[in-house]
Amino acid sequence: PDIWLITLAESEKEQLDLINTVTLKLPSGRKEQKRRQEQLPLIVGVAFGYDEALEIVRRIAADVYGEQKGRTIREYFLENEE
Repeated sequence: PDIWLITLAESEKEQLDLINTVTLKLPSGRKEQKRRQEQLPLIVGVAFGYDEALEIVRRIAADVYGEQKGRTIREYFLENEE
């Protein structure tokens, strides 16, 4: 199965993005690959397959919203980033 990264969304209106790692290796040249990899947002999870990625997102949402009332997933990870 494909490997998926779960990251903070690039858009501040959204919470999380799913990125298939295949897209990080597009044949656009080494410089473009390196630039894309350096611009990745904060990675909050890794999954093997799209279904597992969705399950991890579901668990993150349940944990954050169940535990951190009033805060968004984005706020939770940015406040706890180290």
